[in-house]
Amino acid sequence: MQMERKLALLIPALRLLANQLTAKDRVSIVVHADREAVVLEPVPGDEQATTLAALSQLQAGGSTVGEAGIKLADAIAETAG
Repeated sequence: MQMERKLALLIPALRLLANQLTAKDRVSIVVHADREAVVLEPVPGDEQATTLAALSQLQAGGSTVGEAGIKLADAIAETAG
């Protein structure tokens, strides 16, 4: 499946999820295309507008550095508690 199509399926699902989260939850978005990057630092789950804005910035493209992205996501999760 092409990256654009995968992302087109993922974003609506994440929007639905974002609308179900509460202040007890934490959300962060890490991407791993040509390099790993944090798109959204950890925020409370009830900050849906922040999460949805970050989701709207996502774009498919480039190669993938999956391992580096997973390590970064793990580090972000550790600091978010």
